[in-house]
Amino acid sequence: MGIKVSLGEFKRIYRRSSPAVVLPKFDIFKQTEHATAYFGLLADVTKFCGYNGWVILIDEVELMGRLGKVARLKAYQNLNWLLNWSKEQKYPIYTLAAVANRLQDDIWFGKNYNDRDIMPELAQERFGEKEKEEIKSFFSKAISEQCLNVAPVTDKELAQLLDKVALLHNKAYSWQSEIPFNSLELIKGQGNQPVRTYIRAAIETLDMQYLYKEDIQLNTTELVEQELTEDHDFFVENDKQD
Repeated sequence: MGIKVSLGEFKRIYRRSSPAVVLPKFDIFKQTEHATAYFGLLADVTKFCGYNGWVILIDEVELMGRLGKVARLKAYQNLNWLLNWSKEQKYPIYTLAAVANRLQDDIWFGKNYNDRDIMPELAQERFGEKEKEEIKSFFSKAISEQCLNVAPVTDKELAQLLDKVALLHNKAYSWQSEIPFNSLELIKGQGNQPVRTYIRAAIETLDMQYLYKEDIQLNTTELVEQELTEDHDFFVENDKQD
């Protein structure tokens, strides 16, 4: 998290600034263990700079499902702290987390794991009864009505979006297509895809029509999203204990 300074360099800096004071012993910063201290420091700096607080948007929370068991527990604990669901976090941090349904379907309700049962028991084993109850409370809140669900977009709504994209494309290039842009037909040919894939398909179709003045049937099934990979270096130490 940022530029790391070696312990030797840190001691040299300390001796120059405080030559008469012996450097106290302290733990080496570890991202997996001291994440709350890191976020707290940045929140204080944000406040010091004159802002009212720090708003954090955490997207694709479902990626924590790729972590090992112990690392997932730590991630749940950190998220619980950032969301301040336990009312223990006193920093001016305001957090919004976005999660795909597959986190619940695959990880929480037993398709791949059953974290709603596994994590409280693991928390009790490693940290005690208090942490067990906190994790149980975290899952209860996460599936409650206070966490809003975004309904899937309908074909009609998506078609309206793509029609707007077509209008913006016409305006950007100062052209008017003689070939009708059929957004519903484009959607039907793609099956179930992320919204961004439909937008890419619409733009590429419009580009082809603009360049070649022909009715181009773009094979947008090739516009698959690249697999996202996680950097597991942060969690190596914990995963060895799974």
